[in-house]
Amino acid sequence: MTIDCDGQRTEKCNPNTDPYCQNQTAWSQSDGAPLNAELLPYVVVPGITSTWSHSGSGITGATVAAVVYQGRVAYAVVGDVGPGDAIGEGSYPLAKALGINPDPRTGGVSGRVVDHILFPGCGRARSRTVRTPPQWGRPPPRTSWRAARAVPVCG
Repeated sequence: MTIDCDGQRTEKCNPNTDPYCQNQTAWSQSDGAPLNAELLPYVVVPGITSTWSHSGSGITGATVAAVVYQGRVAYAVVGDVGPGDAIGEGSYPLAKALGINPDPRTGGVSGRVVDHILFPGCGRARSRTVRTPPQWGRPPPRTSWRAARAVPVCG
């Protein structure tokens, strides 16, 4: 998992701390401002390619995600879109909640499995305040993406 610090400029997320920092996110807060990667746990979905489309899969901004790493689970929302050939980016507080070094320049993990489980239809983007999702101490049971898509958790 690499650390994404796009969006609002903050002490921990800015061009000095992250050389790839961008001042926008694919989705914004209810007030129209870009997301705050220092405060909001979010994941980045790959851009649309000929093999996969987040929008075609029912995934949009604020879709709920559970992220699992070494027995820890943290909840987040979909907040940004990255390159079509990359998967596994998360914001500063998401990394911190998972026990991953959140530094955008030197942090993240490679060569290890970080599971991202998204729940299409849960948390569809609409004008509302996005709050930090709760964190429970037990990861959900392992499931395939297809199985997770079929579970009617949200309406």
